[in-house]
Amino acid sequence: MMVVMVACGSEDEAQHIARLLVEAHLAACVNIIPIRSLFEWDGKIEDQSERLLLIKSMKSRFDQIRDMVKANHSYELPEITAMDIASASEEYADWIKTVCGLGK
Repeated sequence: MMVVMVACGSEDEAQHIARLLVEAHLAACVNIIPIRSLFEWDGKIEDQSERLLLIKSMKSRFDQIRDMVKANHSYELPEITAMDIASASEEYADWIKTVCGLGK
C-alpha cells in the first residue's frame, strides 16, 4: 500500500483529479485537504493556497496514477510523491486491494 501526495491549485482541479482516480479504480480513497504552500519558483518565493490530495492505493498503481495526474493537472511541474504504508489494519488493506482491482 501507499499514499500518493499531489498538490492542486484549486478545489475544482483537486475534485476532478480525485474523481478520475477513484472512478478508474486507481485509488480506493482520496482525501482533499486545504493547505498553504511556500516554495521557490523561477527565482522568487511563492505563497499559495492549494489543495493536497492524499491518494490511498497500491504501489503497483503508481505509474498509472502519475500518468493520470500529469495528463489532468494544470501545473507545469506537479508534486507527485509517494510514501509506503508500513502497516495498516488487515481489513483496511484488503478493502484498498479490492477497490483497486487487486483482490484480497
